[in-house]
Amino acid sequence: ERDMDATLFVRIAFDEYPKEAGFMIEAADGTNDKYAYAPIGWYGKNNVPARGRISGKIHVHNNRRYRFVMLDKYGDGMSFGGKDGQYQIHLGEDDKGLILAQGGGDFGFYADHEFNVGNPYADPDKQEPPPQPDPTPAPTVPNDEDQRAFLTLKVQFDKWPTEFSWVVSAVEEGGNQAVVAEKRFGEYKD
Repeated sequence: ERDMDATLFVRIAFDEYPKEAGFMIEAADGTNDKYAYAPIGWYGKNNVPARGRISGKIHVHNNRRYRFVMLDKYGDGMSFGGKDGQYQIHLGEDDKGLILAQGGGDFGFYADHEFNVGNPYADPDKQEPPPQPDPTPAPTVPNDEDQRAFLTLKVQFDKWPTEFSWVVSAVEEGGNQAVVAEKRFGEYKD
């Protein structure tokens, strides 16, 4: 495995309700590699105040395509009472670097951005873009019956099924987390 040789700088200015927000940065090349994840509710549990701001560095691999997803539980994005929140993803160590993704205001339950860091096709063996993955790949199950695991997810929706999402992930050797199945906000309809 190669070293993390690039840095992203994430800057978020929240609306009145940081507890309704979350975000994720993952590889957009079919591998489901997650680089950062702050689930909805995390900022509320960590006492980020209304209209608060956070920023930080995330180390990633160069020459790869990424997806940044900003999440909102209520479905109004980062908008409340005319005072919109906003976010930016920069290439580099601080907010002086090239802006790779940005947004804010009312984006619904999520805003999804894809961007490149370096050239994702720099490998001479990869001249064509990789095929688009199935958004919910089937989990892999070992052949050894003693190591099989089955998961049944039962969901009882309230009046707002569009506000519901889920992720099933596995922690692999070395501490890497791999998503095996997921449903994003807005995929379940009223």
